[in-house]
Amino acid sequence: MAPVTLLALQVAITFAAYNVAAWLLVVPRLDVLPRPRSLVWTTLPLSLRHLSATMLAPSITSPSFDAGYKELVAYADLVLSVLALVVVVALARTRRLGVSLAWIFHVVGLAELLYAVFAASRLQAAALFGAHWYIVALGAPLTLILHLLSLRTLLRRR
Repeated sequence: MAPVTLLALQVAITFAAYNVAAWLLVVPRLDVLPRPRSLVWTTLPLSLRHLSATMLAPSITSPSFDAGYKELVAYADLVLSVLALVVVVALARTRRLGVSLAWIFHVVGLAELLYAVFAASRLQAAALFGAHWYIVALGAPLTLILHLLSLRTLLRRR
């Protein structure tokens, strides 16, 4: 099986599994929480986006992997990891500021994720991910679900 086909299949199955878990287990619990608390639950795990920076380590990805792409995504995810923590603290301390920062974080985070996915596709990166493959196959679908759940919370509760 071609690497791009295998990765796409794994991402799709992982996304489906996370989606089922979200709707059956997570959403019913988030819907009864106050908006800031719900956003803490969907934002805090995104502080782990820094794991994508592993692609900057030697021997993790193919030497022919586009360095510009790796640096852009890795450093953007490092910044987003820190911002996720800032949002969580703000949500715990100041509702209005926390919700405003959550909007910024989730819109920017989703945009960066979509950019990373489309750019990786354009670069035909599936065969070049190496050990980073697992971050993509497991982390990207979870990141998407968490951003979407957060945006749902932000849109539903005024």
